[in-house]
Amino acid sequence: MDSLRSVTSVFCCSCCSDVGNSSEDERQPLLLPQSVKQVSRAATSPQDLKCLAEKDNRLTPKYVGVPGIDKNFIDIAEMFNQQQEDYKTMRECLRSLKDSYRCSHGDGLSECLMKIKDEHSAHRPNLEMKGYEFSLALSSDKVPEKLEKAQDWLKTLCVASKAITAKSTKLQEIIKWVLQSEEDFMQQVKKASPNFLDQQRVEGNLKENVKEVKRAKELSKKYGQEASDLLNEVVHLTSASCNP
Repeated sequence: MDSLRSVTSVFCCSCCSDVGNSSEDERQPLLLPQSVKQVSRAATSPQDLKCLAEKDNRLTPKYVGVPGIDKNFIDIAEMFNQQQEDYKTMRECLRSLKDSYRCSHGDGLSECLMKIKDEHSAHRPNLEMKGYEFSLALSSDKVPEKLEKAQDWLKTLCVASKAITAKSTKLQEIIKWVLQSEEDFMQQVKKASPNFLDQQRVEGNLKENVKEVKRAKELSKKYGQEASDLLNEVVHLTSASCNP
């Protein structure tokens, strides 16, 4: 509902403003990443700028003048941006876990799990999977801080990877439908913008939205595949521990 109200607000502003302001408004993204507003404070070096660009690799659809079409792009953007946040969380947890136990960043969880077991053998750490949930089981509640953090990272990994895979199929289906509807969307946009200059602007916005959706499609596939690979590895590791 919040997203719908914000879209309605954009529509009202565009209708009430003059032609010059309308052109500028129509080129503005419907969803603006909060971190973009903080660029001057956050980016202080080339490395910071590179990290910022990676973090802001979000989908920001632009206004096309047809409420139903705008909503489709907003729905895709919100779902993709959340999936991207889950993906970042998954990658950050993996990186933290591997840094903590000095594991190779090119490998999966098996090396880290082996090092966790070797270093904390007194607490009998064991990767367990129940249904779709996996976690690091320990023989006691009182454990070293390092091991407790590893347990927390694996718990967060479970939540993030499941969220990514859950969104992946639905997102791909919606994106497929939107891309198949591109010509129909273009006709609706043309009819909704009788003024030639306005029509050119919103048509350009629609083309840019479609281009961004195609980009999101490929990235979403990548996120879903990595999350699926992680879950499959966990299944393999937990099966191996049950059948030594």
